[in-house]
Amino acid sequence: WAAAERPSAQGLNAVRGKEKVRCCARDAEQVHLCLVMPGVSLKEEAQYPMLVLNNLLGGSMSSRLFQQVREERGLAYSIYSYPSAAVESGAFSVYAGCSPAQAEQVTKLVLEELAEIRQNGVTEEEFVRGREQLRGSFILGREGVASRMNVMGKGMLQLGRVQTEEEVLAKIDAVTPEDVVQLARRIFDPAGIRGAYAGATKGLRPENWL
Repeated sequence: WAAAERPSAQGLNAVRGKEKVRCCARDAEQVHLCLVMPGVSLKEEAQYPMLVLNNLLGGSMSSRLFQQVREERGLAYSIYSYPSAAVESGAFSVYAGCSPAQAEQVTKLVLEELAEIRQNGVTEEEFVRGREQLRGSFILGREGVASRMNVMGKGMLQLGRVQTEEEVLAKIDAVTPEDVVQLARRIFDPAGIRGAYAGATKGLRPENWL
């Protein structure tokens, strides 16, 4: 294949528009909700604090959201957070699946956790745990041929180069609690949060919750 010129990035915002909440009613027993806010792009060094922040907020079974919403209160069948990053834009999302009766409380608990981190930061224990989980998952992910292929292909397509294992681990190790808190204060701004609710949404008024 002949090499072609790479198309220019559009630099679109991950979250935009005036609509704060959107509902999509479906014949279902559960409500699937997603709260999304602007994230970071692949070009930003903040992507590594983002991954640590994701781990401690909702990216693992020891995370705040999993423990607070699912384990301690039993309000959601599933709940987790995840970052999405492109070359010049990104998003950060929190997903939960719950009964219609619990949708309001789940939404408010998620918003409370975002506000708690934004205002009061994170503990040293959860920061270290989140960073070590990120380090371990990266190392394990390099062991499979398919995983290595995906990492190399993604690097070449999006960044034009493949980062070495040593380079990525050094960037993970360089993340500090201050980096994580600074990022949380940037992306967990209530004004930038949007919500989508699908499934058994009849009678729900999520526009009153966000």
